[in-house]
Amino acid sequence: MSQEKTPKLYHVYSMVNNFRYKDILYDNLKVNWFVLGRETPQVPVEKVIANYEGLSATARIHPENHIKEKFTLIEAELLKQFLASSHKIDAVIEEKILPVGKDETGYHDLPPTPGVDFIALYKKKPYDLPFNIEGIFNIKMADERVTPDDQITVISKIPMEILNR
Repeated sequence: MSQEKTPKLYHVYSMVNNFRYKDILYDNLKVNWFVLGRETPQVPVEKVIANYEGLSATARIHPENHIKEKFTLIEAELLKQFLASSHKIDAVIEEKILPVGKDETGYHDLPPTPGVDFIALYKKKPYDLPFNIEGIFNIKMADERVTPDDQITVISKIPMEILNR
C-alpha cells in the first residue's frame, strides 16, 4: 500500500537594509517574494488545501491564490540565484507547511494597508526569470534608519544647544 506524499511548496523572503521608501531609509525590512499572475496551480490544490472538497467555490479562491503564489523548489532556487546575481540580495527559502487552511490568502487578495506595498521585481531590468515575481513588505515591521541632521537629535528633534546648557 503506497501512501501519496503531499507535494512541497516553498516560501522565499529577503531581509533588506538601506531600503528607500517614500524618502525614508529602512533596515531589517522583510520582503516576501511571490509568483504573480499564475493561472494554474503548480500542484493539485485538493492535496495542499485542507478540506478542499468541502469548501464552496467562493471559499476556495483565497487559499488557491495563496498556493499559486508559492514556489516549487526549482522556482525558489532560480529566484534566489537571480536576486543574488542581479540585485545583490540574499534570499531565504523555507518549506511551506501544507496543507493550508481555508483562511490562507494570496498577497494580492489582502486589503490595502498603510505601510504595506509591493515591489514589481519583474519590471526591473534585467529580468530573465520565466515567471513574474513581486515582493510585499511592511515598513512598520522594519527599522527606520537614524541619520544625523544639522545638530538636531533625530529621536527628539531638540537642538543641541538646548541640550548642552
